[in-house]
Amino acid sequence: CETFFVQPLGEAGPEDGPPKFKPARVVVPGESCPECGGRIRLAGPCYAGPLHDAAFVQRCLDACEDEDDLPGVKSWRKITGMLTAISEEHHDIMLYYKLPALC
Repeated sequence: CETFFVQPLGEAGPEDGPPKFKPARVVVPGESCPECGGRIRLAGPCYAGPLHDAAFVQRCLDACEDEDDLPGVKSWRKITGMLTAISEEHHDIMLYYKLPALC
């Protein structure tokens, strides 16, 4: 079965002041998998946060439109392609690897 649950290690907040860290709230899915009824396996920890700042990537893409701004940079197409691929990544997909395969 390839069902998985994500359990954060903790919480950070608020964003508008000094950071405060709290332990995670434990969410127990049960003794058996709700999909197949099999045993639940544990893995981790793994990073589940954002991989990049979308606004920063967009500013970099905007800067790549005018090649005269940064003289000496010759790989504009490669940089633009990489930034475009990053900007098109799905933000709601948790993991690249299948979690049960890591257990």
